Amino acid sequence: MNPGPPCQNYFRSDVVFVGTVRDIATVSGADLHSRVRVEFEDVSASRGAQGRELSVFTSDDSASCGYAFIPGERYVVYAYRSKDGARIHTSICSRTRRLVDGDEDVRFFSALAAPTAGARVFGSARHLESDLLTGEMHDYGPVGNISVRLLGSGKSFEAQTGQDGRYEFNGVPPGNYELTAVPPPRLSIAFPGGPKFELRGAGACQSENFALRYDTRIRGTISRPDGRPVVDAIVEATPTALIGKNLFRVPASARTDQNGRYELTGVPAGRYILGVNLSQGPGVDFVSPTRFHPDATEPANALPFEVIAGEHLELARMVIPLPPPSYRITGVVTFEDGKPAQGVTVSLADGNARWKEVAGEVQTDADGTFSFLVHEGLSYVVSARYSEPSTPARTHSTGSSAFVGSEQNVKILKVVLLPVRR
Repeated sequence: MNPGPPCQNYFRSDVVFVGTVRDIATVSGADLHSRVRVEFEDVSASRGAQGRELSVFTSDDSASCGYAFIPGERYVVYAYRSKDGARIHTSICSRTRRLVDGDEDVRFFSALAAPTAGARVFGSARHLESDLLTGEMHDYGPVGNISVRLLGSGKSFEAQTGQDGRYEFNGVPPGNYELTAVPPPRLSIAFPGGPKFELRGAGACQSENFALRYDTRIRGTISRPDGRPVVDAIVEATPTALIGKNLFRVPASARTDQNGRYELTGVPAGRYILGVNLSQGPGVDFVSPTRFHPDATEPANALPFEVIAGEHLELARMVIPLPPPSYRITGVVTFEDGKPAQGVTVSLADGNARWKEVAGEVQTDADGTFSFLVHEGLSYVVSARYSEPSTPARTHSTGSSAFVGSEQNVKILKVVLLPVRR
């Protein structure tokens, strides 16, 4: 992630300084974000610190945002104090960087002594569209003549983006603000809801960019054969080129409202099929097995349709039958020796598409039992996984069982955990 410019990070950080790494040590028993202690010397503090030496803590793993400092290297550090104020932390998500890469930071620190008229808010607007098949983003360039408005602290500022897509507000008083933009015809803001932020000082700034996309929408209604609306159904669109391949990759989805209406927004132009329950399986709010518009149970029999960029497309009503009867099935997870397995994570998947989970994960009780809501005639696979926390190697065990929902089926499932062979 780009942390933004120095003027945006400086006032949000509790401690900002330049220093040289003298020593790095592992802290045993520390929490996740304090497992590495970095000792700095020759410290030149700019904000929130005093003295020529400082200790800063970070994680020991980049996956948990740990910053990999190098002994002897000089850094610009942006850090935050712990809640009790006892420790200073930094991470790869901050603006911390090597001093050789911090020319912009040093210039900003030097300019802080000079008087300033107020804070600054700036950014740009660009037209971005995602690729149907690869998921990659295409940049169609800057968008000019967009009205941008800054509201807060009893004041209002307005600006227009130039032909380069950029806008800027200067001399903004410190305070809390919200930024909004009005898109031109046929385009919409990709992430609606203006950003909210605080400008904490006269020299502060905020960089906010707007991504725009075609205002393309797919609308329609889903009902039962008797005309009653289908409420809270998950409606999804999939490119026809992905039929039989990665059907779970859906670029747009929505839920039906109390009138059975749905509206999918931000859909890239292309050729699609539409369905209910494509990537998310039947849970407690199950409304139907997988079905495709207008009346098909297989994707090959769905009716494809073309979506044009910026179009608001209304599809014909989709009618789906009532879901099959449901009942609660109980199961038990045991170890190889027959003892019940407590605290095991159990999941339920579609028997015909095992990548599709059809219910939220549950934990087994003290007697190893669990339960799920299932539906008549549908195929399921119940899976269990367990990690032994007391062993040094964290041994893993798994087990699974397949079944078809039926009142005549045995309602007590048994899953036996077997060690994972490494």
